Order: sequence, then C-alpha cells, then structure tokens
Amino acid sequence: MLKISIVDSGAQRRLVLEGALIPPSLMDLRTAWLRAMAGKQGRRIVLVFRNVTHISAEGEAARSEEHTSELQSLRH
Repeated sequence: MLKISIVDSGAQRRLVLEGALIPPSLMDLRTAWLRAMAGKQGRRIVLVFRNVTHISAEGEAARSEEHTSELQSLRH
C-alpha cells in the first residue's frame, strides 16, 4: 500500500510517499502527480520518498517518467 500526502509551500508542492511503490498503487501516484502538475501555479513539484519499503520495476519506470516530465516543464 502507498500513502501519498501533499504538502504545499510557497515555492514547491511536495508529494510525500510512504509504503510500497508497486502496482496498483502506481495509478494513485500518477493521478496525484497529474493533479499536482495541473495546479502547480509556478511551484516545483517534488517527490519525497519517506519510509518507502519497496520500489518495483514498474515503480522505477514511473519515477523516471515523472522526473522527465518535470524536467520538460522546467524548460518551458
């Protein structure tokens, strides 16, 4: 199971992840990421891995995809 907490500050929105980054929890992470990106209002989106117990191969791929997406949005 994956717990996702959202913490906003002036400069960034943090998605704090706790638990296992495995399917089917990856869909929850993707949804949270897309919502954070849509409402970021100039803030950076940061993934914080706190007490993450396991990251599956699919979880690594999702993490990489979100990192690439953030880099692309920073370039614009």
